[in-house]
Amino acid sequence: MVITFSHPKGGVGKSTLCLNYLVYLQDKGVEFTCIDLDGQNSLSNANKLRAMHDAKTFDIQTFASTDALIKFIDSHASENLIIDSGGFDSAFNRIAVSMSDRVITPLSDSPFEVMRLMSFDEILTDIEKELRKSKADFAIKTHLVLNRLNPSTKLIDSILDPFRESKHYAFMDSIVRDRTLIKYSPTTGKGVLESKIRTSSDVAAKNEILAFCKEIDTL
Repeated sequence: MVITFSHPKGGVGKSTLCLNYLVYLQDKGVEFTCIDLDGQNSLSNANKLRAMHDAKTFDIQTFASTDALIKFIDSHASENLIIDSGGFDSAFNRIAVSMSDRVITPLSDSPFEVMRLMSFDEILTDIEKELRKSKADFAIKTHLVLNRLNPSTKLIDSILDPFRESKHYAFMDSIVRDRTLIKYSPTTGKGVLESKIRTSSDVAAKNEILAFCKEIDTL
């Protein structure tokens, strides 16, 4: 199973969600390899922090060429590969999306994020057109998860409405809101599920992350 966390814009919480999913898999005893394609090397840096804070590290791979990336995914496709793609359009990220069984994309109520995801729809169409030259029925579906929403936000439909007509987007049931624990637990390289719970907001953060990770397993 190849799962890619992808978004065409940086700083949207993609790597944080990916980190928390890695911790979830680790807690379950699931073997996996993480591929870090993010230009900021967020997960690779988090892995260094984990080592410094005596947390179990992840198996993380990086690649200098697209050929090496393709060969690795091809030869390990039957295993659990979790990819953190970069926050931009590149050959690496297009390969990751096109070779994935599942694509997870965070969505907030930021107008700029919404606009960027609408253009991401065009990128997905381009990838489909290229791949359909060799596989006529090739199609991409990315699962949108509402992320970093203000805890008081209730008008969910208005956030999702711009994407309802797209053939590429499906909506996850999970909602991950803007919680202090989610935002700051990566400062030690850790995820929410392995962090100390001190407040009711922390409890909510843990429940939301756990629900999100469990939903990925059902997609």
